[in-house]
Amino acid sequence: MYYLKKTIAYFIFPYRIGLLLILTGALLLWFSRKQKAGKVFVSIGLGLLVIVSLKVVSDPMLSRLENRYPPLIHVNHLKNVPWVVVLSGGAYPAGDLPILDRLSKESLTRLAEGIRILNLLEPPAKIVLSGGNPTGSVVESQVMSQAAVALGLDADKIVIEDQSRDSKDQARFVKDIIGGDTFILVTSANHMPRAAALFTKQGLTPIPAPAGVIVKDRDSLSPTAILPGSGSLGRTERAIYEYLGIAWAWLRGQV
Repeated sequence: MYYLKKTIAYFIFPYRIGLLLILTGALLLWFSRKQKAGKVFVSIGLGLLVIVSLKVVSDPMLSRLENRYPPLIHVNHLKNVPWVVVLSGGAYPAGDLPILDRLSKESLTRLAEGIRILNLLEPPAKIVLSGGNPTGSVVESQVMSQAAVALGLDADKIVIEDQSRDSKDQARFVKDIIGGDTFILVTSANHMPRAAALFTKQGLTPIPAPAGVIVKDRDSLSPTAILPGSGSLGRTERAIYEYLGIAWAWLRGQV
């Protein structure tokens, strides 16, 4: 089921659908007499790519996810919380690179925020780094742990969860570690709605600490907002990925 989910998600992003439509139309135009059909395919594919590459489309979609939970700036009222749980967001099996470069941007941002929060809590609070080996090439939580130590965190404060392959697994395996304790949950701001729902479904009560906000410029009326761009395309696909993840989890009864 894990690989089926990933395969379906790969093929239903608008970027790939748009390219497929354009490619199909081009083949019809070059190698068949169905010129009208070819023009229709190319036009629809190009139109789709333009629409999903607009800031006025991407930013509202993504910010709706990112604004669901406010950032956790101050923790004075949470100093006795015993756990900070950080969800991995990808790592690379590139042993010849510095340890921080072996983490994806998402993992590094989440880890940095988790360490920041942990440093504000009272001892003996610990940090749980959650992420297994979903690609078969690297255990993400182990790379995060090495990066945390490289950043100056005491190894005794780190607990590794290395069995999970996705967010659903992370909620289940983290529960085995922290039991029913109160905890602060750190993940990307756009991923937080799904992650918080998955942990809540496990009977836990996460305190959300979203990190890595992408939509920082809220000026949707700027001239660039109506011009297509690769950054906007990436934000649209990120939002769609999360909305699909929420829908899948709902259909499977996980949230």
